[in-house]
Amino acid sequence: MENTYLLHIIDSESAGIFCSVLFGEIIHDETNRFPKSHRVVTSPVINQIDLKFNTQSGSSYVADAKPRSLIISPTEWLIMRENRLSPNELLALRTLSSIDNSPIKH
Repeated sequence: MENTYLLHIIDSESAGIFCSVLFGEIIHDETNRFPKSHRVVTSPVINQIDLKFNTQSGSSYVADAKPRSLIISPTEWLIMRENRLSPNELLALRTLSSIDNSPIKH
């Protein structure tokens, strides 16, 4: 995977990390499930050894570099997963949302 992020989903009630998932774009897939450049948001990561990540669904992913980290809400995770959004696209949506909610100044 490239352009890899480790997304930490925060549970708002306990203010703790609910789980962490991986986002990235496929470079090469030995299982032939995904074409090159396909965006993936994984199931929860259960363990990590260096740049290799194993997920709750039994899949393994290898990042091409150390993943960046981003804290997201459960709703943002669902939006990313359903729409295959990148973290940068999600951050742009956050910015638009905060603009939409701000009072207009004349």
